[in-house]
Amino acid sequence: MATGSRPSIGSAGRSSAGPHLSVVRTLPVDVDRVVGAALDMVATDLSGVAINVKRHGIKRVWFTQCWRPDCPLRHNADESYVEGAAVGPGHLYRRKRDLELCRGGSRIVPLDRTRYWVSGRAYDGVPFPRSVPAGTRYLVTLKVPQVVAEGQLPAERTYHRAKTAGPTWIDLPEDDIVFVLGHELRHIEQFRDGLPRSEVDAELAGRDLLYRWVEEGRPGLWT
Repeated sequence: MATGSRPSIGSAGRSSAGPHLSVVRTLPVDVDRVVGAALDMVATDLSGVAINVKRHGIKRVWFTQCWRPDCPLRHNADESYVEGAAVGPGHLYRRKRDLELCRGGSRIVPLDRTRYWVSGRAYDGVPFPRSVPAGTRYLVTLKVPQVVAEGQLPAERTYHRAKTAGPTWIDLPEDDIVFVLGHELRHIEQFRDGLPRSEVDAELAGRDLLYRWVEEGRPGLWT
């Protein structure tokens, strides 16, 4: 596949005939330089591609203890999942009002969940109104955590829908950005070429881009 110029950096609403990169400036790392350097290593056609990167805020969830088997809420958490919050089984939900349905809850605990990864998605088209340049054919969105929990990295991450691809080792938050970018850009290739939308294939492509970026000394990160 022909190599295209990497997306230009600018505001989300600016029109452009070529690829386009929009980055929220309140992120904890210099994402535009990291993504730009990684895109320079991608041997794929990026014409008509818009890449949108934004902050993923701290997630607040709610936990309540509950032992009643007839409770209408799922028992989806226990003390091993919510360390230090409570003892016993219970419910974990993002909306506090959901827990008001619990018939046997004895304690509600708010939790700030900061242990999570960069997430991404690739779209064959623009599925809903967005501020993207005219002529955008494919959209990639990346959500970068506003904070990374102390002690989270280095670590392995494994996508539950692509377990056969094996785990990927992540040392730095920027590594995770490059890895997910490579994964989603592989989906764009699949869309262009009419290939099966394989998550395993995308995981391997993301890992390949990450390892090449690391071998090159993480360009865009240190300079």
